[in-house]
Amino acid sequence: MSVQGWGRVGGSSHSTPARSYVCFGPLCALALAAPLPAFADQAEEGHSLALNAENDGPLDKDRHYTAGTHLTYWSADNAMPRWLHRFSEWLPAAGVRPAAHKVGLEIGQEIFTPVNLTTTEVVVDDRPYAGWLYLGTSLRRRGPGLGDCPAMESIRLDLGIVGPSSLARQAQSIAHDDDPRGWDNQLDDEFGFALRYEQRYLFAARSTGGWGADFIPATHFSLGNVDTHFGLKALVRGGVNVPDEFETPAERTPPRWGAYLFASADGRVVGRNIFLDGNTFRDSHHVDKETFVADLRAGLVVVLKRVELTAAIDWRTPEFEEQSSWDAFTSATVRYKF
Repeated sequence: MSVQGWGRVGGSSHSTPARSYVCFGPLCALALAAPLPAFADQAEEGHSLALNAENDGPLDKDRHYTAGTHLTYWSADNAMPRWLHRFSEWLPAAGVRPAAHKVGLEIGQEIFTPVNLTTTEVVVDDRPYAGWLYLGTSLRRRGPGLGDCPAMESIRLDLGIVGPSSLARQAQSIAHDDDPRGWDNQLDDEFGFALRYEQRYLFAARSTGGWGADFIPATHFSLGNVDTHFGLKALVRGGVNVPDEFETPAERTPPRWGAYLFASADGRVVGRNIFLDGNTFRDSHHVDKETFVADLRAGLVVVLKRVELTAAIDWRTPEFEEQSSWDAFTSATVRYKF
């Protein structure tokens, strides 16, 4: 997935001086640093299309969360049907005063397997075979948050299918060289849904020459038979011409060349995970999940004007009691802004 954040750090590259925002205290107080040359928002106000691929194959793991593919579209600011824009303005915002609205669509597939891929029997002490094919619809709103800190919230509803109809078995034969023999034991077909929410705040600093650094804390939760959790996340990133997804009101500005490094930590309390708990309404293979799970992520983003290339690696703590070691997988994303 591409690295995202939201709010205003600088204005137009031709007029308004750039400013550094720092927020303090529970309500956040806005502090203004010395005037600096302005930096563009890197065309974040427009449309975007991103293709993301995640795979544990490059790490020679081929286990647990083994592969995922996601295609994501975001509209330009306020480029949505009038009824949807009115709905977005009517929908209460948790501490955010929306100044820009986007709508998004995502189609994705994710694949899960046990470690032992050679047996046709159920691996009782490991997670079940499972696949998830879904379509997600999203609403993203950004604007001043508590204490006028730049903020963004996202609301997303995923609807899809778990089981043989997810085509995970067929997709894995393409994504990996191995030919797992236990797919006949995968979870049964089940309609799945997850209502997801995330809110982020931006703490940013910018300097001359386009250099900058961001700290982006977030809260998020999900409700549904596929995924129910509550989590906290923190992202740090720094480099040159870091895109300013938080800017409001956004102006049409030229994209620039840039690059930055990022790292994040995400901890969550898990109430339900269908890929560990098994089918909801019928008996199926399942394992005893861990209540607390954490992810660590690090990577590099190269900004080629309207094209962004992201390469990252993720590490995940054990997700069920019988799991003895962390998992890891790589991800690559190509994003085009237009």
